[in-house]
Amino acid sequence: MSKNLVGWLSLATISFCCSTNPPPLSDEPRIEFPCRYPIKIIVATGGGHIAEVIDIVRRHSPKVSPDDINSRSSRGDKFVSLRVNLWAEGEDHLKALYQELLAHQAVRIIL
Repeated sequence: MSKNLVGWLSLATISFCCSTNPPPLSDEPRIEFPCRYPIKIIVATGGGHIAEVIDIVRRHSPKVSPDDINSRSSRGDKFVSLRVNLWAEGEDHLKALYQELLAHQAVRIIL
């Protein structure tokens, strides 16, 4: 799956709602902004990439503290999963963050 498609799929989750009885389709957002919004970023290790990715997140969401970031290494230590609980101001804010993250060479997936 291409990086752009993964980013698009991630952005599609912003307005997607899972339910046994989904509401009728509308143009209204399913998330009320501003709100806390968790994202997971899979990053290749090495070369200071993890710090660079965290800097990108903090540029877009300055309120992110060390307590808002959890990391977990893969079994082979080739990747790190960063779970960030950030303050999202709106859909455009999230789109800008996702686009900059996807442009980074070490970012593999954003969920």
